[in-house]
Amino acid sequence: MVSFIFIAFASLPFTALVVRLLTQAFTKTLIATVALGLVAAFLFFSHPLFPLPITVFLIFYLALNRQAVHWQFGLTALLAVAAIGILLNVGWLYYFMNPLEIQETFDLYQRATGGDLVIKSLLGIWDKANGARINTPIALAVILGFFLAYFSSQRRLLLTYSGVGVFWLLYAYTAGDNDVLGKLTQPNRFTTVAYLFLALPAAVSIAEIFCNALQHEKTWRRAISRASAGLLAIGLTISVVEMGREVSSANIGHYGQHPPQARHQGEYADHILSFLNTNTDNSARVLFETSLGRIHDGGHIAGILALKSQREFVGGPYVQTGFASFWDGKAFTKPIAEISPEKMHEYFDRYNIGWIIAHSEKSKRYFDQLNGVVCINEWKQLKFYQVQRLHSFFLAGAGELVARDANRLVFKAVLGDSITLKYHYLPGMQVTEGTIDPVFIGDDPNPFIQLRGASQNVILTYR
Repeated sequence: MVSFIFIAFASLPFTALVVRLLTQAFTKTLIATVALGLVAAFLFFSHPLFPLPITVFLIFYLALNRQAVHWQFGLTALLAVAAIGILLNVGWLYYFMNPLEIQETFDLYQRATGGDLVIKSLLGIWDKANGARINTPIALAVILGFFLAYFSSQRRLLLTYSGVGVFWLLYAYTAGDNDVLGKLTQPNRFTTVAYLFLALPAAVSIAEIFCNALQHEKTWRRAISRASAGLLAIGLTISVVEMGREVSSANIGHYGQHPPQARHQGEYADHILSFLNTNTDNSARVLFETSLGRIHDGGHIAGILALKSQREFVGGPYVQTGFASFWDGKAFTKPIAEISPEKMHEYFDRYNIGWIIAHSEKSKRYFDQLNGVVCINEWKQLKFYQVQRLHSFFLAGAGELVARDANRLVFKAVLGDSITLKYHYLPGMQVTEGTIDPVFIGDDPNPFIQLRGASQNVILTYR
């Protein structure tokens, strides 16, 4: 989120440097080429989508500004920049091109589509378009700039930036219908890129409009410029007022979170951590119901709860991530009411679940009626349950988990020729003795860890 906004803003000055590189001799810009390559590498590392705005800009620029391009040396310099940017990021690009075999169930984030959203975005209507008031004067200024022929000196260059802006605006609300583009790019976020590229020709247009509005000579252009200046002044004033309201700490309406965004730990986190420290231990996991509506202190706190309590949680720190997850009345990718009692107890055993924290009425009603589950605490809309079962991190075999870290598990007193752990397998895992293999169990699309020929003291590491 933050890094994408950063590279979106950085794209504009980067394209300006690219234009200079394409229009000057390579022999005069060797140092600049290397420097720009290092900048490209840093921005690419900051966010993997950085090349997309630059690539689209290059397509528009090369198509509309052919005569200005120093084709031989300019393209050589550009290829050198790209090579530097890619080579310095090979470390993570390798894993991006060769992803681990992990099945995730991410929801359709930032994939709203529809022509009406383009209009709502341009008009600054929030809704699904997340429009801002500044969008309207930006779009109006660009249209007026071309209509009043204020772009005569740099018409092709400003047309390039305008074309890129329009492209990303249309992409933002159409690409979500494509599964690949929707998942990889989350298209709605590109409205930021769209309006940033449109802002450059808009700024040139606004300057020209206000200059012509101040002319003494009475002409039709001055009359139109004055009317346009009035409209733009109103739109920009409304935009500034809206921005002031948004960043204000006053008790008024906000689109985003009320400032300050960085806050102290909230009461939900305090109470849940107190429960975890008092009623749970490291022998089993916690099934924590996350919330799309952010009912827990206005955010997603599963990650900080697991970190501070040093307890293992089933699922991830965010909603709808992975098969073994629990959110808003859905568990293990299904509505919880559709899971039979026998199947739920199978999940309890497979993932070594010892405690449950639920907030939705559907989930609380389900667990209140489930045998072998006892409510041991209630607070506000939360219910805390204990699962009455023996705790073990072994599906097959036996042993004791004595230490764990992000990339390391230590077991002792391990018994059995073939051991199956209640941990998922990842390529790259290593064991101190014996062999480690993936094994699929039940309806989980991700494999578990199977050990053969292990000693009584086992150390698992991941690199």
